[in-house]
Amino acid sequence: MLAAALFGCGPASAHDVFGNNRSMLTGALHVVTSPLALAAMGGLIAALMGIGETLSLGCAGVAAVGAAATAALPGHFAPFAAPAAVVVVGLSASLGLQPGSVVAAMLALIAGLAAGIATDLDVPSWEGVIGVAGTVLLVIGGAVAGLDDLSRLPGLARVLPIGRRVLGSWVAAIGLLLGALALRTAI
Repeated sequence: MLAAALFGCGPASAHDVFGNNRSMLTGALHVVTSPLALAAMGGLIAALMGIGETLSLGCAGVAAVGAAATAALPGHFAPFAAPAAVVVVGLSASLGLQPGSVVAAMLALIAGLAAGIATDLDVPSWEGVIGVAGTVLLVIGGAVAGLDDLSRLPGLARVLPIGRRVLGSWVAAIGLLLGALALRTAI
């Protein structure tokens, strides 16, 4: 049976499953399989924790637009651009301060740009870019809105600010590590 399975299988087509890289699912999968994009979104979620649901959804939209803009232009950025942006977002989350609306929008734009660069779409198509933007919008908007509700629970109200700072520190460390690797590769 093992020999029949090995000799009877067809070629593996990792990127052709959704139709020549022209699918919203391709863009979405590039986001969720990129550690740097996940770190950018996680850092932004930690930085925006507690700012309110209305402002957080607006910031999620700003991040989605930034991710779409940079995902549409793969290869046009320095290799250390995304890790540097992730470090900025992670450090702002680790400070534990409540950002105002302008600072929150700037952090959302920085994180969105980093997530879009980190996705590195193979074939930039409008479907893939929409998949990237939609994933960023859903993940950030849903997580920040959910954390807003969780922060109202008495048991979690004391623990979430500590978790926010720890997550921000991890995100900054991931950005520093991947930035150092990008610089080492470039040199």
